[in-house]
Amino acid sequence: QNNMTCCASESFEGMTILGRERAREDDAFTELITFANHVSPRVQAIAAPEEKSSAATLILDVSNSERLLGAAGRIAHSFLAEVERAGYAANIAVAHNVYAAVLAARGLKGITIIALGHEAQTLSPLPLTVLELDSAQEQAFAAWGIHTLGELAALPLKPLVMRLGQSGYRLNLLARGVYDHLLVPVEDA
Repeated sequence: QNNMTCCASESFEGMTILGRERAREDDAFTELITFANHVSPRVQAIAAPEEKSSAATLILDVSNSERLLGAAGRIAHSFLAEVERAGYAANIAVAHNVYAAVLAARGLKGITIIALGHEAQTLSPLPLTVLELDSAQEQAFAAWGIHTLGELAALPLKPLVMRLGQSGYRLNLLARGVYDHLLVPVEDA
């Protein structure tokens, strides 16, 4: 990931900064949802916060699809191949816990398969940037020296909740890969 400012990047000869084109991004996202609907009738879209990234996340429920499409890992490889043929880059994670998969896809390149019971271990080295932290949470964790999901997961729960409230409890569950999720499918226009 490049953390260079626009000014710094313009100092390189031949460097051109391109602006975002919302219409093209929306068209691409619609195309990706169409690909996802070929794999699963249960697809949820999670848009990233505007100030953080232009990336978005698609959640596909492929449970009970083995007989038709094969194992989840095979489905992931097929889906990635289709996405790449269309000219897009993607990270895919497969897990029994939706948010474990979401966080892994945000933080790990390529395809990641997380075995049941190994969510916390897989997520542990990921930076806190994979979470959607507000500025107060970012400042608190920086002040405490917490930089990874493993460090967050290791914090004592009661003091964490006392300092951050219920959001601290939620973040701890996310970091351990055990936060529950209710799928809210994308509805056809």
